[in-house]
Amino acid sequence: MVKIFFLVGDELIIESEHFTKGKQEGAIYRYSKTHKEVWDELYKGKYKVEYDFYPRGEVIYELCSDSYIIYKDPCIDNSYIDKCIAFGIKSKYTIIDDERFLCHACRTNSNIFGAICGDILGSTFEFEEKKYNNISEIDLFRGGSHFTDDTVLIPAVADWLLHDLNDYENDDCFKEKLAKRTVDYVCRKYKNQSLDYGFNFWQWCNKAYLIDEYEPYNSFGNGSAMRVSPVGWFFDTMKETMRFAKLSADITHNHPEGEKGAMCIAAAIFLARNEKSKNGIKKYIIHTFGYSELNLSVEVLREKSNYSVTCQDTVPLAVAAFLESTDFESAIKLAISYGSDSDTIAAMAGSIAEAYYKEIPSYIADFCKCKLDKHAAFLCKEFFDIVKNTIYKSYNK
Repeated sequence: MVKIFFLVGDELIIESEHFTKGKQEGAIYRYSKTHKEVWDELYKGKYKVEYDFYPRGEVIYELCSDSYIIYKDPCIDNSYIDKCIAFGIKSKYTIIDDERFLCHACRTNSNIFGAICGDILGSTFEFEEKKYNNISEIDLFRGGSHFTDDTVLIPAVADWLLHDLNDYENDDCFKEKLAKRTVDYVCRKYKNQSLDYGFNFWQWCNKAYLIDEYEPYNSFGNGSAMRVSPVGWFFDTMKETMRFAKLSADITHNHPEGEKGAMCIAAAIFLARNEKSKNGIKKYIIHTFGYSELNLSVEVLREKSNYSVTCQDTVPLAVAAFLESTDFESAIKLAISYGSDSDTIAAMAGSIAEAYYKEIPSYIADFCKCKLDKHAAFLCKEFFDIVKNTIYKSYNK
């Protein structure tokens, strides 16, 4: 009997008594830090681990057995498994969903939670304007941590993507629908919340609420970039991602810098979730958006930066924090270390880091979930349930 474990992404664990190639007893393909604990728990170092890339049909073909049991991440469609192994396994096989191999997004019921965590963790640092040269001094788990306007507007964009996009409507219709969603969230769903909206944005919402008028105000503030993360997850192509990132900005932030900031964050998320390297993401952003500041280190940027809420000042800081990070937590801490608009910079950095690292530490996720209201939590889950087909699109190629 041969057991094959399909994990999230293109990763594959094989356990076999007849793994003839290289005489290993086990192999892992496209090994992911996300599943190291799963591997250790199951096998406790019993099997040798080899790193390689999947698919490798000749390796599967050399597995000789009369029958197979295939355990997989429940998010992976069975048809993908059938396609992948049809050329290699000629024997009978049984496919079993295994909850142990759920991906990060399934475990948190969200793939826009990274931005929300950044917002919550950065909330108490926002007006301190204190720079941290040593990020180990940053205590992320302060008692006063709370969600801010960022967390209200991120689900509003997700709601728009889930419920308001129709093929037969034009971009102006899409923008009007997002504007109405945004006003509904600010002036109805969260009307009793004391949140730190920008003055111009608050004026825009109240005017739109009273007279049903949705004229943008040419802003280049970072509000367009802080709310855009759902767009980075929703679409299959960079072209559509850029289009709807711009549309999401244009309801308020129709200044070129406001549009560019939103498009940059959405593009970075798209590239990160599609396995682009950090160097590749950096080159794309510099080439496409002209943020040459990314050639500088976080240390230099921290020294040069002052408190700002503009896209042109804060978006490069967020991307740089992600690029220099080693995991999700360090991305958030580096974003906070600038002593600038901490909640929003951390939200932007967190959105990219989640897409790249494919996980948020459980101690961070649990802390932030306690700060989230039920409506936002429900919408995060609904958004993931819809877009997981986009996340796993590579499985069905």
